[in-house]
Amino acid sequence: MEYKPRRKLTREFKLKAVRHAALSEKPKAQLAREQGVRVGQLRTWGRLEEALAAVEQTLTLQPPAGHTDWLFLCRCRASLGLGRYDDAIAACEKSTSSGDSWPGSLSPHIFLVAAYALRGNEDRAHAEKTKLLTQRPGFSIARFKAARISSVPAYMQQTEAHLYASLRKAGIAEE
Repeated sequence: MEYKPRRKLTREFKLKAVRHAALSEKPKAQLAREQGVRVGQLRTWGRLEEALAAVEQTLTLQPPAGHTDWLFLCRCRASLGLGRYDDAIAACEKSTSSGDSWPGSLSPHIFLVAAYALRGNEDRAHAEKTKLLTQRPGFSIARFKAARISSVPAYMQQTEAHLYASLRKAGIAEE
């Protein structure tokens, strides 16, 4: 597979895109496509409500089966960042329907560990941690951070509060 370098988006572009999404009557998923960005980018910009709305709109369009797992994972991650842990768990569980063949550093089990830990369900958090470490031996918080999903301060604050802290609580290694 040919490597495609990441497109660098300016802060001004991101702010304009988010502002446009907030003011427009169009579905957020459509706006994201028109601006050449993915719905997930709204999430990594710290705009979780907008990302969640875009995912919900896209799911109502009945996307192809191969896309629904990804959309449910986006719903899970946005719900987790908003502190809606039961919604995050339900969405993450749905995102595992096609199995455990997720690319790179992503795995629904990462977010299930976090959501169950935040709900205080230690048994389920431990079970998901076991699945995660079987799937991704050596997984650590540092490895996930190394993926540099986003450097937007709002996203980083949400991720620290709702993901990294809960992964630590569940016993995921820092390094």
